[in-house]
This record gives sequence, C-alpha cells and structure tokens, in this order.
Amino acid sequence: MTRRQWQIMNLLAERPATMAELEAELSPFSISGSEETLAEHLEELGESNWVLREREQFTLAELGRNSMTVLGEVVAENRDRAAEGIAPEDYERTVSALERMARNLGWDA
Repeated sequence: MTRRQWQIMNLLAERPATMAELEAELSPFSISGSEETLAEHLEELGESNWVLREREQFTLAELGRNSMTVLGEVVAENRDRAAEGIAPEDYERTVSALERMARNLGWDA
C-alpha cells in the first residue's frame, strides 16, 4: 500500500468516483516527478480486489473496506508511537510549521 493508494481508498470510502473526480481530489497532494500514475494505482488496487470499477466509476470493494479498517488501526498506532511524549500543543505547532513550510514551497491545499 502506497500513500497515494491510501488516499485513493479514503476518497472511495466516502463515495464512488470517476477517474476525473479522483484526479481533481488528489491533485493538491501530487508529488512532482512521481512516475506512478493514478491509473496504475487503481489497476493495482483492482488486482488486489480492494477497488472495483463499474463503468466509469470506481468504488471501494468490501475487501477494501475491511483492509482499510485494519490498516487504519496500524496507521493510528504508528501516529501514536511517533507522537509519544510530545505534548499536544507541541505536536500542533510542529504540524502547523510543516504546513507553513510546504506552502512556502508551493503546496496549496
């Protein structure tokens, strides 16, 4: 599972989407120079039976939903482990500073 695939699955967990809708939703998070395309990620997720394509729309399959639940727990554990011993206000300041730095470099949510 890549970060991009996690983002795709999170979007599809909310609602089915077309390729164009996914591209629009994910464009703020694009990484310049990335060689992997959205179509390649969707193909891989489809081969894993996590995402289904019905005509022009992609949906999250039941296996994908179940996998997201398990992966969500892993992500939460990692996030908690990474923030262990850090006061909530320090964590928020850090995230805010990193966001500011990203915006300075051209990122736009």
